[in-house]
Amino acid sequence: MKKVLFFMAQNDLGGHTRFTVNMIGELQKLNVQCVMYVPIFSHFYYTTNILRDGKSPKRQVRFFIGHLLRSKFFSKSGASAKLMIGGESILIKRYFLAPKKRVLTKFDKIFTSSHWQVSELENAGYWDRSKLIHILHHVHTEQSEEIETYFKDGSLCVFASSNITRENCEELGIRVTATIPLGVRVDKDFTKSFEAIRDNNRNATSSPTVTFFYYNHERKNPNLTKNIVTKLINETNFNVVILGNGFKGIKNTKRLTVCNNATDKEYFGMVSQSDLFVYISRNEGFGLAPLEAMSLGVPTLASCVGAIPEYGRDEENLFIVSLAVSPELVIERIIENLSDRKNLEKIIEAGFKTSQEYSISLTAQKYLSYINR
Repeated sequence: MKKVLFFMAQNDLGGHTRFTVNMIGELQKLNVQCVMYVPIFSHFYYTTNILRDGKSPKRQVRFFIGHLLRSKFFSKSGASAKLMIGGESILIKRYFLAPKKRVLTKFDKIFTSSHWQVSELENAGYWDRSKLIHILHHVHTEQSEEIETYFKDGSLCVFASSNITRENCEELGIRVTATIPLGVRVDKDFTKSFEAIRDNNRNATSSPTVTFFYYNHERKNPNLTKNIVTKLINETNFNVVILGNGFKGIKNTKRLTVCNNATDKEYFGMVSQSDLFVYISRNEGFGLAPLEAMSLGVPTLASCVGAIPEYGRDEENLFIVSLAVSPELVIERIIENLSDRKNLEKIIEAGFKTSQEYSISLTAQKYLSYINR
């Protein structure tokens, strides 16, 4: 049995975190033993707020103190956490600083996803894996590119999740081993868990519900999203849902629902109830959220970034807008698209078929081919 280590440094609710968790679940089905390593504070945040639906302050304090007391034994102890919507458990271990080399040698393959600075990576030297991983996880700049990497016997291999990321790496002189896209769950257990909620909502609600992904970071284009939401609330009768982190500044209204730091179950439950999912981002390494919405049978409008133009075709399986789009044009397309129910049904059907082509199980098979080398 192969033993594989996944590093996750992010402590946000991004799609890449969800992807990694589900990837581990798929690989375990393929007889690969997986361990997920995260910094202690990310582990506390992720397992309490996302995987375990933990809302109790007392529970979170107890969980956090326990991590502090046991953190120096991270190579011997860990916590299990459920996959997104049920499923098997995965093993999560903690670390304060970059794991030492003796830890890394225990695994057949080591995967990590992060933002990294090319010059600092080269200065570290590929032979020093512990220092290299430290750089991968603790360096972030606006000029960095998002990649997938794995280490074995001192070597560095780079996986790009989209063609645009591959091109960016090549321009910087970085050799990309392969382009392996991210994947989404399309299994029946996952999709059926939301079908009843979605159908009941669409039958019972007179006004359309438009759901926006929002994250208060410049690369996610928060100002544009906020302007669009404000105009929708003021100028239409639509219901608006905000999913993500950091949305503020609009007075309370019965037609606006803001759900910051949603658990995975809450997140997908709300997406599945939407008449339209909107993802207006400025920059993406891949852009998983639109594909996730498509897998739930929700028509999607997204900006032309990351891999979205690679898996998406405007007016065929989703709606695509340019980066220079104005709030007025986005609203115009939202109203236009929601008014044509027959066309929406075609978009929904084509979008779901596309999501099947990016199934997490297919992606896991591509990872497995590298794990077995």
